[in-house]
Amino acid sequence: DGALQVMPPPAADTAPALPPAPAPAGTPRIFAGGIPAPWRVQSFSSLAARLAEEDQVPDGGADRDAVAGADAVPPAPGFGSIHDFPRGTRAGSCLHALFERIDFQGRTPGGPLAAAVLAEFGYAAEWRPALERLVADVLVAPLDAAGLRLADVPRGERLVELEFAFPLGSAAARAGYMKGFIDLVFRHAGRWYIVDWKSNWLGERRDDYAAPQLAAAMRQHRYDLQLSIYAAALRRALALREPGRDWEAAFGGVFYLFLRGMGPGSTHGVHFARPTRADLAAWQS
Repeated sequence: DGALQVMPPPAADTAPALPPAPAPAGTPRIFAGGIPAPWRVQSFSSLAARLAEEDQVPDGGADRDAVAGADAVPPAPGFGSIHDFPRGTRAGSCLHALFERIDFQGRTPGGPLAAAVLAEFGYAAEWRPALERLVADVLVAPLDAAGLRLADVPRGERLVELEFAFPLGSAAARAGYMKGFIDLVFRHAGRWYIVDWKSNWLGERRDDYAAPQLAAAMRQHRYDLQLSIYAAALRRALALREPGRDWEAAFGGVFYLFLRGMGPGSTHGVHFARPTRADLAAWQS
C-alpha cells in the first residue's frame, strides 16, 4: 500500500550519514557569553592603583607610605635620627603600629612600647631612642594656629583604626561599596577630627616638610582622594552617632601628619584640610 519502497543501494563513493563524534572526555566547552558585574567592593588603594595605571604612574597603588626606599636597617651610626629610619611598607607599618598604641598623654612610658614594636617588625633595638624622640616631637607639635596638640587628647576621646563601609552612588547594587580604615578619629572641643599617619620620607631637613612640599606629596599620591573618602565615611558615622547635628558644626577637619617632619613649635609636617558638604557630594548615595 505504498508503505515500503525498494530502492537501489547508494553509490560506493558516498559517505555514510553518521552523527558527529563526541568531544573527548574532560574537554570544556567555550563560554561565549558575558558575566555582569553589578557592584564591587573598593578601597582607596584599589582606586589609586587604577588611577595610576591610567596615568602610567609606576607603583601608584602602593602606599604605606608611598616610598620606594628599601626596608634594610642601616648600619650604625645611622640610628640617631628618624630621617635615617628605613623607608618602605614594613617601616610604615611599624610607625603606624607605634602611634596606634601609645598613650598621647604620657601616662604609660613609651620606651617599652617602642622596643616592642621594633621587635615585632624586625628592627634593631638601637632604633628605640629615635622612636622615643619621634613620639615626643609628634605629640607636642601644634596642629593648628590655636595650638591644638595630640598630647591634649585623652584616650577616651580617640577611635583608633575606625573601620567603615558605605555604598557608592545612588544605587548600591549598581555602584558597589567603599571600605577601609581611618587611622585615628578624635574629638576635641566638641568637634570631630581625622588623623592619618604618614611615614613618607621627603628629605632630611625640616623645611622639606613645609606646606608646599606636603601639598605636592598629597597630589602625587592622591591623598586628596583618600581624605575625601575618610571624611565621607565619618560624615555617615556621625549621622548615626549624633543624628540631627549639622555636619559643618560637628566636623573639625582632617590632619595628614608626615611624622618625620614634625616637631615642637612648628607646623611642619602637618597638612590640614576641611572638606565641605559640597566637596563630599560625590560619595553620598
